[in-house]
Amino acid sequence: MANDGRSQEKAKEKEVQEDELDEEENEKLPFPNAVVVRLLRQHISKRKQIKKRARVELNIWLGKMVEQIAKKLDSYPYSYVDYSMVQDALKEFEKMKEISAERERIIKYLEKIKADCESLELEVDRKFKQDWIQRVRMKAVSKRLRRADFRKFKQEFFCLSFSHGCFWRV
Repeated sequence: MANDGRSQEKAKEKEVQEDELDEEENEKLPFPNAVVVRLLRQHISKRKQIKKRARVELNIWLGKMVEQIAKKLDSYPYSYVDYSMVQDALKEFEKMKEISAERERIIKYLEKIKADCESLELEVDRKFKQDWIQRVRMKAVSKRLRRADFRKFKQEFFCLSFSHGCFWRV
């Protein structure tokens, strides 16, 4: 029983420490976690759970995006920021979607070309298979003839060598 009381106390202390850490982390984050979670919930199904690490990392990433946009807006020589400047600063991020879509389109096109090449290869193999078989047969016959010619040469040379008193055998 005493152990249960101690373990409960330790668990409560741990929760308090985690809450303090959460508050410290929330102070370092660029946006309130509740805002990030609310925005995520609008586009994610209700049954999905959003882990703390995911919320924090997304919050940090959003802060970095705002920082990049702010630097772009700060580069203008004007003392104000208007909608056209914001559009110009966001253009870079909007192009990412277009680039990604273009990449997917190119990949699909290359896959189609690859499939066409494979079908052409099969067609060429099918059409020219007979010609290829004939060439292979001709090579084999030619090789046999060369072997036969070499054997004949070898026999004649051996006979010549033997008749001249040379017993060297090839």
